[in-house]
Amino acid sequence: MKSKSSTFTVEVSANPIDVLKLLRSVRDSGSGSTLLFMGTVRDQGRAGRVKEMNYEAYESMAVKEIGEIVQEAFQKWQLCRVAVVHRTGRLHLKQPSVAIAVSSPHRSDGFLACKFIIDSIKTKAPIWKKEILTDGREMWVE
Repeated sequence: MKSKSSTFTVEVSANPIDVLKLLRSVRDSGSGSTLLFMGTVRDQGRAGRVKEMNYEAYESMAVKEIGEIVQEAFQKWQLCRVAVVHRTGRLHLKQPSVAIAVSSPHRSDGFLACKFIIDSIKTKAPIWKKEILTDGREMWVE
């Protein structure tokens, strides 16, 4: 599921994240800064060693909620363009689960917006993750 405006795109999908495409999508002649945040699957979780992660989402609602988060970031900081992609499905160690690209005239606004966007996604978007542990257990993460 995807949403696009003239200044931002949001996608929630099982497709792998194309980081170069994401970065190209936020290019802007008014930008002096382009930032990329990537959240990746790590090998250590709350309940033990992680083998892989499974992400589920209410895709249409997640796209809508992330779009609202991005719009709020545009109100708070001076930004040029923003692109957000969140994966769903089973992901292996080191694979990106979420990527946020932000272009802005100045880096401080981009850094603040990027942090705000990822923190807000984690608390507001209907996206859930389950750790699949090396010992075979599966644990939903709050």
